[in-house]
Amino acid sequence: SRCQAPRLQIRVDEDSPDNLLPPLRRHELDCVIGRLHGEALGPEFHSEALYEEPVRAVVRRGHPLLKHKRLTLADAAGYPWILPLPGTPMRARLDAEFAASNTRLPLEQVESVSLMINEMLLHESDMVSVVSHQLAQHYARSNALAILPLAMRQPLGPVGLLWADASPSQALQRFLDCVRVEARAREVTSGASGAVGRPA
Repeated sequence: SRCQAPRLQIRVDEDSPDNLLPPLRRHELDCVIGRLHGEALGPEFHSEALYEEPVRAVVRRGHPLLKHKRLTLADAAGYPWILPLPGTPMRARLDAEFAASNTRLPLEQVESVSLMINEMLLHESDMVSVVSHQLAQHYARSNALAILPLAMRQPLGPVGLLWADASPSQALQRFLDCVRVEARAREVTSGASGAVGRPA
């Protein structure tokens, strides 16, 4: 899109959906790319689903859980976890996953949305974390982390576009179209909710 609009200015913010919706409502952000759920599906926002993306559990390479032939959530709950923040879609899904398997959340846990801190903690300990399928594949391809063979069955909802303007500007419309094309081409475009600032 840079070739199509070389003067377009783009600012990207990354945060939890709950923190991105208020500035979107105030028109401080043009659009949000993230999970479509709850407040995001309210009448004040326009939304469009792009794709469904599974969630994967990741650990450091050489983690003891990787030796299990039939790994269960109860096995993984015996280790410390990095959990998404309460109120986020990922945390709601994880809570539902533990409840459905009649397993308590790990007693030893850290709540964090920082990818850098989470990756550091995973490298330096036997902690377990959950990330999007795309991010897990990136970690696995780069040999940074390993994916646990742990099925996550609870639905999380699609990743999609959110915007507040009934009539998007030409710049925003062009950006939305680029995201749609990229989502169709890759099927998976993002592992974390992100927001795009107002194009100039």
